[in-house]
Amino acid sequence: MYASSSQSRFVSVPQFESQSIEHSTDDIPLRPTKGQPQESTAYVGLTGTTLDTSTTASRAVYHPILRSRPAPAHHFWRNPCSFGTVIFLGDLLLTIAPCIFLILSFQALSIDGRPVTSDRGQTVEQTARLGPTLFPIIFAAVVGRLMRTYALWRAERGESLGILEQLNGSQNLLAAFERAVLLPSLGILSIGVVLLWALSPVGGQSALRVVYRGQSAASNTTTIYYFNNTGDVNNGAFAGASSYASYEGALNAAFQATLSSLQRVKGSDIWGNIKVPVLQYMPTYTAGQSKDGWYEFDENDYDSPYCALNGIVVSGLEDGVDTNFTMESNYFNLTCTDPTFFNYTDNADQIWGGFANWAGTLFQRGDNSSKLFNGLSSGTSSLGWNSYMVDTNYNHTPKSDPDPKYNIIYASMGDSEGWIAAYNCTVGNYHVESDILCTGRNCHVRRVRPSQNATWSNSGWPFPSSSITLQANMLNWLGSATTQQRSATISPIDFYMAGSDTPFVATIDGASGVTYDNITGEQLARRLQSLVNTGWQLAYQNQATAQRPPENKTALALSTNESTSDISSGGVGYTTTAATATTVSRHDIFVANKAWVTVTLIVSFILLFCGFASMIFKYGSRSPDILGFVSSMTRDNPNFEHIPGGDKLDGLQRARVLRHVKVQIVDVRPWDEDGHVTLRNLGRKK
Repeated sequence: MYASSSQSRFVSVPQFESQSIEHSTDDIPLRPTKGQPQESTAYVGLTGTTLDTSTTASRAVYHPILRSRPAPAHHFWRNPCSFGTVIFLGDLLLTIAPCIFLILSFQALSIDGRPVTSDRGQTVEQTARLGPTLFPIIFAAVVGRLMRTYALWRAERGESLGILEQLNGSQNLLAAFERAVLLPSLGILSIGVVLLWALSPVGGQSALRVVYRGQSAASNTTTIYYFNNTGDVNNGAFAGASSYASYEGALNAAFQATLSSLQRVKGSDIWGNIKVPVLQYMPTYTAGQSKDGWYEFDENDYDSPYCALNGIVVSGLEDGVDTNFTMESNYFNLTCTDPTFFNYTDNADQIWGGFANWAGTLFQRGDNSSKLFNGLSSGTSSLGWNSYMVDTNYNHTPKSDPDPKYNIIYASMGDSEGWIAAYNCTVGNYHVESDILCTGRNCHVRRVRPSQNATWSNSGWPFPSSSITLQANMLNWLGSATTQQRSATISPIDFYMAGSDTPFVATIDGASGVTYDNITGEQLARRLQSLVNTGWQLAYQNQATAQRPPENKTALALSTNESTSDISSGGVGYTTTAATATTVSRHDIFVANKAWVTVTLIVSFILLFCGFASMIFKYGSRSPDILGFVSSMTRDNPNFEHIPGGDKLDGLQRARVLRHVKVQIVDVRPWDEDGHVTLRNLGRKK
């Protein structure tokens, strides 16, 4: 077929010049009809070395393609396994592929509100995660095919080359934008093509967001039970000598656990029980900022000790449920004088430097100065020296009179320089109502107000019983709660009262001793009252403080009556109060994002429309698809003659026939300034 450089071989190629057809509205340039006479012949050299041309004017009549090219669908029933049938089925599947995202959107709506344990919901969630990957692939396939088939359809009817290039070359967003910039003045078409391709990333991201996980809330009411620290004075550890002896070990163990965890918890104790703040120390109370009588509480804005180091036990809470209720409680509130100092080493002629005269006759120690700093277990029996002492000089006869008020004397001799610091504190009793919010079993106080059901005690005697046994046992306990009565040893309680938050470390700011020089009466009162209230609550909650709250509703209901609260009577061991709580059950569910579902539906319907439009354009066109294919360069090329199927083959079909033919791009007119680039046939690839 090819000639050497010294010999040229020529083939005749018809030269055509378009001519309008009379009475025709579709003047489409096509190849001349078979048998049309040629008026002249031009010769083109193939070797690229010699060219001998002789050209004369010729005219040919161009006709539109009247007979459709062989379409795969035409042969479907004749041969279902043919290559054309496979192509047709592939086109059909690609056309309906956007239905995947339509189904995904409707499925997302159908699982809205279903629990996250739903198998179908999990399947939809996993499918949605494939959206950013799968959607752009399907979008590119569908819209890319639309661009090619629409370009072919427009070319069949005559169209400018710029528009055809814009359509056929827009196979992705960047290519569409590039052609819109490099081929200006195409107007709305270029903008529309770019905007259409811009839907690809939008659809991928919207498919990802059609469903997410949320929570559902269902409101209800229930009955919860909490420890009633306003009553039950007959069943606690302070009720009598035998009770105190029985519970003293457990009481001290629980107390020491709370004292060692001061830096770990704020709104609850280490067992999760609710700690109530002191109303008088709340910033909103001191500022007078009440709302409907309530004072808002923020534990992050509260730096004072709570009423007690331990909390109030609450039963009836459930995991995964928000519970809101109000709780009545009371606490002892102390008001202390600033310290009075006595130097017992420089004033040897005075007993304890004058402290004994200042204290007067004490309830536990009488006027026996030798027992002033003895730790007492009961009565006046001594347990050895202690670094602090707690007692009272209150006259126990007029318990109902508002004056004088019951008092507690706290004194410390832990100062290494021989000073005694003494405080005299009066004791009041206050009733408050707390608004509690629990998330599962984790509770905190939201706001506090003075109780609407009880009055604050103005009498001098703050205890619920006129018996002196309660306060006597409480004073004994305060003097021995950490069981550390040894000479030259400072008690952890002494460290706590002097301001330490790590009292068992036995140092304050690196110093091994304690000093009360900078501890005002108000500061000491806040810490001392927390110890008094801790002992009071522990004495009546007993071991329940350190245990999981009981869930037996029958036992809890029996315990609302003091006479049946004992375990032997079927109760839980302490007096309870029933409260009606509002609950909100929260469950993890699937939530359909309506906005993104709408976006996905719109983009998917647009894509489905593009798919059907491309099918119509593809199978409605009579011309073979030759735009944008390398195989189209073999058409009307004398190097590629006698191809089975001829010019009726489209680009892919022609490429399939010639897939084993090796080609090369060559210039067959190198001597010409403009040249002539075409494909050269190098024969069948071995």
